[in-house]
Amino acid sequence: MNATGRYILILCLGLFTGIGITMERSVFAEKADLAPLPLDTLRIFTEVFGKVKSDYVESVEDKKLLEDAIHGMLAGLDPHSSYLSPESYKEMRIGTEGKFGGLGIEVTMENGFVKVVAPIDDTPAKRAGIKAGDVITRIDGTPVKGMSLNDAVKMMRGEPDTDIKLSVVREGEAKPLEFVITRAVIRITSVKGSMIEPGYAYIRVSQFQSGTADAEVHLVSPLVAAASALAGEIALPNRRVDFRQAAQVDDSGSFVMPVSSAEAEKTEVARGPNIMALPDFESLPDRLDGEVMLKLGDNISTDDIQPAGIYLPLRSNVKEYAMQATFNQIDPSFSERCVVHRDAGGHGFLVGRENYGQGSSREHAALCPRWLGIRAVVVAQFARIHVANLVNFGIIPLTFSDMDDYEKVN
Repeated sequence: MNATGRYILILCLGLFTGIGITMERSVFAEKADLAPLPLDTLRIFTEVFGKVKSDYVESVEDKKLLEDAIHGMLAGLDPHSSYLSPESYKEMRIGTEGKFGGLGIEVTMENGFVKVVAPIDDTPAKRAGIKAGDVITRIDGTPVKGMSLNDAVKMMRGEPDTDIKLSVVREGEAKPLEFVITRAVIRITSVKGSMIEPGYAYIRVSQFQSGTADAEVHLVSPLVAAASALAGEIALPNRRVDFRQAAQVDDSGSFVMPVSSAEAEKTEVARGPNIMALPDFESLPDRLDGEVMLKLGDNISTDDIQPAGIYLPLRSNVKEYAMQATFNQIDPSFSERCVVHRDAGGHGFLVGRENYGQGSSREHAALCPRWLGIRAVVVAQFARIHVANLVNFGIIPLTFSDMDDYEKVN
């Protein structure tokens, strides 16, 4: 390179460096309150990234590695945060808008094949004769085995008035069945209902989507429901309502007076083989003495406390559910340690930090720890709904007055 070329290159680099410094100063002037990026951690990230690129058994695209890193970053915040790629966002919009071009079947993946859960009423799949339990083995001649469920669904969706060929294995049929189905615009009805008998209706909200609000279905508290029933329209309990104009209903048969305790004990309750009675809990003593059975951090959700998934069949058997699942993702020995401590006459305590019990209002997240002998939970801050569950099952919810005390707990 001649001297003139080098001079121009140096001049250009100097110009861009100057612009970069000016922009950097501008950005940090506007966001002076943001902490600097942790360079040591970023250095570790780049080293791991480089190791994967150089030493992993298979070649991995940079885009996939970076997107997976983003997925992990958001998934680590809490169970409700996640990253949606443009493609995933598009799929989500299809579900929430309630209409798309396709066949009209609910499917799942089983043994590497796509299995039909159920065809949706009044859709091409239903009219073509697709049935629940059918196993789709080929889509337009392409084998489904080894394909992800998302990829299979994408192949079955498409522009309305286009044809698709499905090869289906059906129980009782000697050979696969072939279906040629014309796609159509599928509209999912999110709200369905029917009258059970005069004065009683059944309403099912299968999912919340953009058209659900038009169905005039309202999820309200018991107080609002009572006021609305009396007023004949959606009414707040603190609103002055002229009940004289409300429809008069004969509710004499709607109430069942409770029987005495002695009479109730004579009542025989019929249960299935896997449904057990709720445990009998002793009343709260005047003094609690025991040990901290588990020290937890921030954002402990009800899924951390009492996982569902494969354990759901145990939900009617509190003892088994507690022994197999309670905090098992955090400490697999938790249940056994608690039972030993409980049977020795001790009370168990849990200690945590911010946002304990976030997530659904799953009663088992309080009921199962209570059966294991947990009598108090001490944290910096509770998720609101979970406090009621703890109190309902005899666990005392307490908060630290001084968070420095958290560090003193072993």
